[in-house]
Amino acid sequence: MSHGKNPVLFDGIHPSEKLTIYSATLHEFGWKNRLVGIIKSGFLYVDEKNPRSGYYEYRPKVLEWSRIQEVRIGRMISVKGILLGICGLALGFFAFMAGWVNKTHTGIGIITLPILGVLGGGVLILGAVRNRIIVVTEKRKYQWISEPLQYKKTLPICVEATRAARTHRIFLTSHVE
Repeated sequence: MSHGKNPVLFDGIHPSEKLTIYSATLHEFGWKNRLVGIIKSGFLYVDEKNPRSGYYEYRPKVLEWSRIQEVRIGRMISVKGILLGICGLALGFFAFMAGWVNKTHTGIGIITLPILGVLGGGVLILGAVRNRIIVVTEKRKYQWISEPLQYKKTLPICVEATRAARTHRIFLTSHVE
């Protein structure tokens, strides 16, 4: 089990449902009302976790098309990602300045932190544009957000969700098709 990720178990989905998985794993703290996939019957979401030894398992539930009032599909810019990316770049730059220019560090430590800061910061800044799907029902709102640097790769997910919402005549706003 990878650190910080917990599996979503899709074993209860019948093969005829044509499953598209949005998220195969979830973080321990970012799982409530999270969309994890789509099938013919509706969207799949998670609203409870099952504790296991050292991790959690999530079993998705079906959000039937008849319960859905609105689907919003669009791109978003992760302001948090940009701010964390700027902090990572600054950390890398200042660690380099402290270690190299002021000669306060020697060895591999002089290069490790600056490289990690610049790479991590760069990924967060360049990956700030993401796809987001929000599904609204009478009582709740469910959402899915693509991972950093996965905008183009996850566009087919948005196209499929757009087509499904149109097929079921659900109020829709979408940036694709």
